[in-house]
Amino acid sequence: MIIPMKPRKLKVEVAHETGPLEMLAHRSVLLVVDDENLRASAKDLGYLMSYQSLGSKIREVTEKWKGHIFFSREPGDEKRAHYFEKRGFVPHPRDIHEVRTGRGIERTTNSDFMIAFHAGMLITRSDADVIVIASGDGKLVWDISEAVRGLPKKRTVVTASIAGSTAWRLNSEHNKFIDVNIEIGLDCFRPIPHRQPSFQYPPLSGHGAYRGPKPTPWGRICTR
Repeated sequence: MIIPMKPRKLKVEVAHETGPLEMLAHRSVLLVVDDENLRASAKDLGYLMSYQSLGSKIREVTEKWKGHIFFSREPGDEKRAHYFEKRGFVPHPRDIHEVRTGRGIERTTNSDFMIAFHAGMLITRSDADVIVIASGDGKLVWDISEAVRGLPKKRTVVTASIAGSTAWRLNSEHNKFIDVNIEIGLDCFRPIPHRQPSFQYPPLSGHGAYRGPKPTPWGRICTR
């Protein structure tokens, strides 16, 4: 699927490192990834997602993990599926179709229903005690998180998303279905060739320690 470029979000502050990851330490994790959301969010900042880096970050801290990634594709195109497999993820492609609607011919490029449907099956069949939903989509993540809370087995629910592209209602401080929010940082991005980053680096002290307010997936806007 080719995602059309949107105007980049200006002055969104992005964390240097992905985290916090303490909630995943020495635990069994099931990771459900909305590739379309993360790719579009990263491109808004002038970057590409590095799933190699994201998988490595999770692998380093967990006892065991399994990553399932969902995306749309042109029928028969296996390139992205092979890309994910090489990086340790189980790919779940959804073929794009052209359908006739009241608005004319439209392309089915949204995987949200498939993500929710398969996430339910994966979670109920998994022995993981932590569920990580990697997406900033408010409705999708809220619905999955609420459904997980209704299951007999209690699990920790974590989101992973990108600054400036995360729905505010996913804030774990106010959402009773979500325990922790992870921000995907610069260590999981790759620069788009011939483009410049659109965010500002956080202010640093003389010793290189971050001294400003902690960045969040909701993207604190720099005022200077």
